[in-house]
Amino acid sequence: AGGGDSSIQMLANMCLHERLVDRLIERLEAIGGPFIAFHIRNTDYRTRYRDSLKKIPVEPGTRVFVASDSLQAVNDVRKAFPGCPVSSFSTLPANDRLALHLHVVPGDDARQKNDDAILDLVTLALATRLSIFKISNVPWNGYAGFSRLAAHLQAKPGILARLIGRRHPLLDTFLGLRASLR
Repeated sequence: AGGGDSSIQMLANMCLHERLVDRLIERLEAIGGPFIAFHIRNTDYRTRYRDSLKKIPVEPGTRVFVASDSLQAVNDVRKAFPGCPVSSFSTLPANDRLALHLHVVPGDDARQKNDDAILDLVTLALATRLSIFKISNVPWNGYAGFSRLAAHLQAKPGILARLIGRRHPLLDTFLGLRASLR
């Protein structure tokens, strides 16, 4: 819980299902090369990400991946970096008031939501640079557990490689990029 040490240790003992690894490869191919990433939690928990985005140096043409529970946040990243291709893969509701895992609509595919969350976590961890934002509307003023878990996973390329569990030239490239940044 909360993206702490026990969460990363749990991931060290898991391996993605083959179909998820296939989808991860598809995502990386769609992104098209090394990328930076943002995790923005901004539904029930709120972050002041807009001002922070303005302070993050990003060269035009840099590939960007956004994982968020907020469609508005994804659109704000696109506006903040107009010269950069921005990718986001999860299906997000237009209503930014409910946490994504609590937003249930008849006909929703729970497996798809879970798959997207797992793939977002791994994709964030494969970024060359990950930006996360503090939660501003709770007294503890810390980071969302998902943000913390993504940062922990990014900092542990060995666990990330074991979690992915498959060799593939594209995966090896991204894992090699992660290792070379250490």
